[in-house]
Amino acid sequence: MRGLLSGAGAPKTAPNLALYTTEDIIEHVQLSRKETRMDRLVHGRLWWETTDPATPRWRLAREDPMGTVPQTLDTPSPSPPQAATHEQLTRLIATTLFPEHRRYPDDVRLHVSASPHRYQFLAKYSHPSSEHL
Repeated sequence: MRGLLSGAGAPKTAPNLALYTTEDIIEHVQLSRKETRMDRLVHGRLWWETTDPATPRWRLAREDPMGTVPQTLDTPSPSPPQAATHEQLTRLIATTLFPEHRRYPDDVRLHVSASPHRYQFLAKYSHPSSEHL
Protein backbone atom coordinates (compact mmCIF):
# COMPACT_ATOMS: atom_id res chain seq x y z
CA MET A 1 0.00 0.00 0.00
CA ARG A 2 1.33 3.42 -0.92
CA GLY A 3 1.54 6.21 1.62
CA LEU A 4 3.61 8.96 3.13
CA LEU A 5 4.56 7.18 6.32
CA SER A 6 4.79 3.55 7.32
CA GLY A 7 5.63 1.55 10.39
CA ALA A 8 6.39 3.67 13.44
CA GLY A 9 5.99 6.96 11.58
CA ALA A 10 9.14 6.54 9.50
CA PRO A 11 9.09 8.37 6.14
CA LYS A 12 8.39 6.04 3.23
CA THR A 13 7.89 8.29 0.23
CA ALA A 14 7.41 12.03 0.00
CA PRO A 15 4.31 13.32 -1.79
CA ASN A 16 4.67 15.13 -5.09
CA LEU A 17 5.77 18.66 -4.18
CA ALA A 18 4.91 20.38 -7.46
CA LEU A 19 3.08 23.67 -7.10
CA TYR A 20 -0.31 24.17 -8.68
CA THR A 21 -1.30 27.28 -10.56
CA THR A 22 -4.67 28.83 -9.78
CA GLU A 23 -6.01 27.36 -13.02
CA ASP A 24 -4.87 23.87 -11.92
CA ILE A 25 -6.67 24.23 -8.59
CA ILE A 26 -9.89 25.34 -10.33
CA GLU A 27 -9.65 22.47 -12.82
CA HIS A 28 -9.10 19.90 -10.06
CA VAL A 29 -11.94 21.28 -7.96
CA GLN A 30 -14.22 20.95 -10.97
CA LEU A 31 -12.99 17.39 -11.51
CA SER A 32 -13.69 16.56 -7.86
CA ARG A 33 -17.33 17.42 -8.51
CA LYS A 34 -17.30 14.63 -11.09
CA GLU A 35 -15.49 12.29 -8.72
CA THR A 36 -14.77 8.96 -10.30
CA ARG A 37 -14.56 5.61 -8.62
CA MET A 38 -10.80 5.66 -9.02
CA ASP A 39 -9.75 8.87 -7.24
CA ARG A 40 -10.85 11.09 -4.37
CA LEU A 41 -9.72 14.71 -4.30
CA VAL A 42 -9.68 16.75 -1.10
CA HIS A 43 -8.93 20.45 -1.22
CA GLY A 44 -8.62 23.24 1.28
CA ARG A 45 -6.52 25.98 2.81
CA LEU A 46 -3.44 26.02 5.02
CA TRP A 47 -2.33 29.14 6.89
CA TRP A 48 -0.06 30.31 9.68
CA GLU A 49 -2.19 31.38 12.64
CA THR A 50 -0.93 33.80 15.27
CA THR A 51 -4.19 34.39 17.15
CA ASP A 52 -2.63 32.91 20.28
CA PRO A 53 0.88 34.44 20.51
CA ALA A 54 1.95 31.75 22.97
CA THR A 55 1.30 28.95 20.44
CA PRO A 56 1.45 30.14 16.82
CA ARG A 57 0.88 27.23 14.44
CA TRP A 58 -0.30 26.05 11.05
CA ARG A 59 -4.08 25.65 10.63
CA LEU A 60 -5.86 23.60 7.99
CA ALA A 61 -9.40 23.97 6.65
CA ARG A 62 -10.86 21.28 4.39
CA GLU A 63 -13.21 22.77 1.79
CA ASP A 64 -14.73 19.55 0.55
CA PRO A 65 -17.34 18.74 -0.65
CA MET A 66 -18.18 21.82 -2.66
CA GLY A 67 -20.86 24.09 -1.25
CA THR A 68 -20.28 23.14 2.39
CA VAL A 69 -18.80 25.22 5.18
CA PRO A 70 -15.02 24.64 5.43
CA GLN A 71 -14.10 22.28 8.25
CA THR A 72 -11.08 23.29 10.34
CA LEU A 73 -9.01 20.27 11.30
CA ASP A 74 -6.57 20.09 14.20
CA THR A 75 -2.99 19.82 13.02
CA PRO A 76 -0.61 17.61 15.01
CA SER A 77 1.63 19.19 17.63
CA PRO A 78 4.27 20.39 17.53
CA SER A 79 3.59 22.41 14.40
CA PRO A 80 6.36 22.87 11.84
CA PRO A 81 7.96 26.34 12.00
CA GLN A 82 6.49 29.29 10.13
CA ALA A 83 9.38 29.04 7.65
CA ALA A 84 8.54 25.38 6.93
CA THR A 85 9.58 23.87 3.61
CA HIS A 86 7.04 22.65 1.08
CA GLU A 87 7.96 19.08 2.04
CA GLN A 88 7.23 19.80 5.73
CA LEU A 89 3.88 21.38 4.81
CA THR A 90 2.81 18.51 2.55
CA ARG A 91 3.65 16.06 5.36
CA LEU A 92 1.64 18.19 7.78
CA ILE A 93 -1.37 18.09 5.43
CA ALA A 94 -1.04 14.32 4.92
CA THR A 95 -0.74 13.70 8.67
CA THR A 96 -3.72 15.95 9.42
CA LEU A 97 -5.93 14.17 6.86
CA PHE A 98 -4.85 10.66 7.94
CA PRO A 99 -7.38 10.11 10.78
CA GLU A 100 -10.31 10.96 8.51
CA HIS A 101 -9.25 8.73 5.60
CA ARG A 102 -7.28 6.10 7.55
CA ARG A 103 -4.45 6.40 5.07
CA TYR A 104 -2.12 9.02 3.68
CA PRO A 105 -2.87 10.77 0.39
CA ASP A 106 -1.02 9.53 -2.66
CA ASP A 107 -0.25 13.09 -3.73
CA VAL A 108 -0.38 16.51 -2.03
CA ARG A 109 0.08 19.73 -3.97
CA LEU A 110 0.36 23.30 -2.72
CA HIS A 111 -0.46 26.63 -4.34
CA VAL A 112 0.93 29.75 -2.72
CA SER A 113 -1.81 32.33 -2.12
CA ALA A 114 -1.34 36.08 -2.48
CA SER A 115 -0.64 36.48 1.24
CA PRO A 116 2.56 35.09 2.72
CA HIS A 117 2.20 31.86 4.70
CA ARG A 118 -1.18 31.04 3.11
CA TYR A 119 -1.68 28.12 0.75
CA GLN A 120 -4.36 26.21 -1.09
CA PHE A 121 -3.84 22.47 -1.19
CA LEU A 122 -5.10 19.50 -3.13
CA ALA A 123 -4.71 15.95 -1.80
CA LYS A 124 -5.38 12.98 -4.05
CA TYR A 125 -6.37 9.51 -2.88
CA SER A 126 -6.39 6.70 -5.40
CA HIS A 127 -9.31 4.32 -5.02
CA PRO A 128 -8.02 1.25 -3.10
CA SER A 129 -8.86 -1.12 -5.95
CA SER A 130 -6.77 0.97 -8.40
CA GLU A 131 -3.62 0.30 -6.36
CA HIS A 132 -3.68 -3.33 -7.45
CA LEU A 133 -4.07 -2.66 -11.18
